[in-house]
Amino acid sequence: NYMQSIFKARANKATSKKWLLDTVDEVNSAVYRLGNTKDEYKGMGTTLVAAIVTEKSTFVANVGDSRCYILTDKNELVQITEDHTLINFLVKNKGVSKEIASRMVGKNVISRAIGIGNIVEADTFEILNDYKCLLLCSDGLHGYVNDEEITELYKKIYYDSKKNNADTYVRTSEYSIAKCEQKGHDFTQNPCNPTDNRGC
Repeated sequence: NYMQSIFKARANKATSKKWLLDTVDEVNSAVYRLGNTKDEYKGMGTTLVAAIVTEKSTFVANVGDSRCYILTDKNELVQITEDHTLINFLVKNKGVSKEIASRMVGKNVISRAIGIGNIVEADTFEILNDYKCLLLCSDGLHGYVNDEEITELYKKIYYDSKKNNADTYVRTSEYSIAKCEQKGHDFTQNPCNPTDNRGC
């Protein structure tokens, strides 16, 4: 895992936030270089969300519409990151309602992506470690499974983990995939182009 190898190499060389941002920059550069080596890779990109959990707090970075959620001690699902999408821009800056924006052409276009340019801007967040669960996911999950379903799923993860249930995470992944497939997501054929109006 490219990102993991950079994390390990830098574990003692910088503060967590700087370390995370430097790593995102290196990942972006690696994807950008690869995208310029062959015609079939040209213009490729991806979204990213990553987290570092330290003793007292968690640092999160995101690019695009991959998200970080936490499950609070009150079993509430809270989205930590903000999507870099057209729909989020319209809702936040143009006064468009989520309902109207969700029906607009191009609503899934993302405004930032890894690998599209040689420089990328990531958002960063710091949260205290007082949550029950931390969830990092792409729109392959949150685009098909609503917040209520995600909440119930991760409440189960938390309570199963307290019982030291070794296969909890395997079953959770299988359940998440099944939920997405029920709602029409095809994991075998889902090309991702950040400039495509259909989204990823």
